[in-house]
Order: sequence, then structure tokens, then C-alpha cells
Amino acid sequence: METVGASSMAVDRDHVCEPREEGGHPRAGSEGRAREQRTGGGSRAGCSAHPTPNMGLELTAYSVRSCVAPASSRSSGLALGLLEKNSEDVAMTEWPEKLFDLIFFPAMDEKLDELAQLAEDEEWEYQNLHSSHRKPILFNYLQCTYQRLREEDKLVISDEGQAIIFNTGLVTGNQEPLFCYATTNRNQNAQQNWHFSAWRRRGEYDLIRFSRLPEMAHYFDDPSALVFDTRKELRTNVEHIVAENKTRFPEPYRSMDDYTVQTFLKGAIDNVKERVKRNYKTAIPQYYRSKVQLLLPLCLKKPNIADLAIVVEDHGAFYRASTCLTLDMAYSNARQLARPDRDWLLP
Repeated sequence: METVGASSMAVDRDHVCEPREEGGHPRAGSEGRAREQRTGGGSRAGCSAHPTPNMGLELTAYSVRSCVAPASSRSSGLALGLLEKNSEDVAMTEWPEKLFDLIFFPAMDEKLDELAQLAEDEEWEYQNLHSSHRKPILFNYLQCTYQRLREEDKLVISDEGQAIIFNTGLVTGNQEPLFCYATTNRNQNAQQNWHFSAWRRRGEYDLIRFSRLPEMAHYFDDPSALVFDTRKELRTNVEHIVAENKTRFPEPYRSMDDYTVQTFLKGAIDNVKERVKRNYKTAIPQYYRSKVQLLLPLCLKKPNIADLAIVVEDHGAFYRASTCLTLDMAYSNARQLARPDRDWLLP
């Protein structure tokens, strides 16, 4: 399933999509329901990352992982919220798996509004899916970006150990990078060792506390992974796509029998194969489980309007597709890498 990728205390599966594969992946009909999560005071919901009921997204409540040091361990004002894994000659930082296990964000919706205002103008709302947060695409983008930065160990603690930052990957209208800036959480009962302070531009005064500023997340080494090679065979598990993702199809297809839907789907796949030959931009990359995958439009009703997206994975000599996403899910996933071209995938 696709993830996209969470709020101040929970990952927004309300807005994170997961491609469904055979064997072990959740089924469309059994996906968890989104739960509203509070980011400031009040109760904490569960935590995870993908959309609302029957949409493959699920907002999970949140339990703090053991890898975050308890507040009582904050000696000398250092609240790192991390562990060190030592090998024979290398020390590697292990950050909490979830952003909201590391940093407490009070009034998350307000913080999302502030970031959207600072960053280049962009649409961050879903068109069809319901969300328990404002700007769900941005909400999920932050969580997924953090997860990649965590893998790359690109979070930086200030020289005196009292603040932490990471590069959001977003920029202002004047192309100045924006950072998430947090300081030591002084609430001794807090489960997160850092408290969100502000979104900061690279040149702002607060950032002089850092002798180096972190780079943005990096997702691929081979640019060819971003382009669909039309010389390769595309193998599609049509039966599985329909059987496991029927609720993602729009009406009237959702109410049809599986065989009829498969027939429409096969036609749409044949059409998109021709389309991507004429325009390589038709294939839009997304990042999932440490791999770049490609999204292709499925136009079921009209030739120029996408109804769904199929997820294509490169297997070297051929491509394979065995799941589909709603357009909101596809956009949210694709936005982690870059703002999608508006040829067919719109926010």
C-alpha cells in the first residue's frame, strides 16, 4: 500500500495512501478508520500514515516509542530524544520512527497554516477525501519527509544542545529554504523531548545556533528511475487490482461485477501505455518503501480525465502493477518527491 505517508501527535493515514500488493498488504475493505488527533493538550489519538475509511488512509493514535528518552533523563539541559548505535568504528544516530514522537506540535492546524503561508503558494487540500486536519497533503508531506531525513540522519542539534532543526524541503516565494525549528521541551511530564518553536528561513537569527544546517531529503541516485521506459513490458495484475481495491473505483464501476470492471480497466491500461509513449511526463514518480515507483493515469470515463492511478514498480527487465490509488492518495504520495506536473494529477 502506499504511504504518504502525520499531525502534531499522529500520523495522518487520513492522508497517507498505501498501494496494495498481494500477500500481506492491507485490503481496501479492512483499512482502519481515521481518528481525529489532537496536537496540543488534550487526548492523543492513534498514529499511522494513509486516507479515510475505505480509502487506504488511516490516522493513528500515537504511542511514544521507547527510543525517545524520558523527560527525567534530560540532564545538563540536553534533550536529544535519540539513541546512539555503536559499531566497532561507527556511531549512528537512531531517531524516533515518527515525527511526533520527537517533537511536540501545539495547535498543529495553525502550524500547518503558518508553513503554507511562508512557503511558495501551493494547494494542500484534498479534493475528495475527508481529513481530520487542515491541509492534509502538507500534513502527510511533513511526516514522510521526516521519515526519509531520519533514514539519512539529516536532523541537526544545535551546538549547545538546546535546539533541533530539519530541512522541510520547502522554500519561500524567494526560494529561501524553510526549516522546522524546535527547542528543549521544558515540560518535565512531556513525552517528546523537543517542543516546536517556529518555521524558520535559512537566514533567520535563531539558526546561528547551528554551525551547519541540514540538507533536504534525497530520494534517488539514478534519474532514470523517474522516467517510464516504454521499451519494457508492463505486467498488470488486473484481477488483484479490482478485487482488492474496488472501493477506490468511482461509480458506476464500484457497483459493477468484477469481470466488467476488469474489462474497463484493461482498456484504460492499454490507452495509458500509448499515452506515455507520446509524453514521458505522463508517468509521475512517488517514493514508497525506499523505492521510487511510477504513477500512471487510468481514464475510465473520458480519455483526458483520470479517474484513478496505477502504481508501477520497476523490476529491471519489466514493470509490474498490482494496485491502484485514488487521485488524492496519488497526489499526496507524489508530492513527497516534488510538486506533480499538472498534466493529469491535480491536487
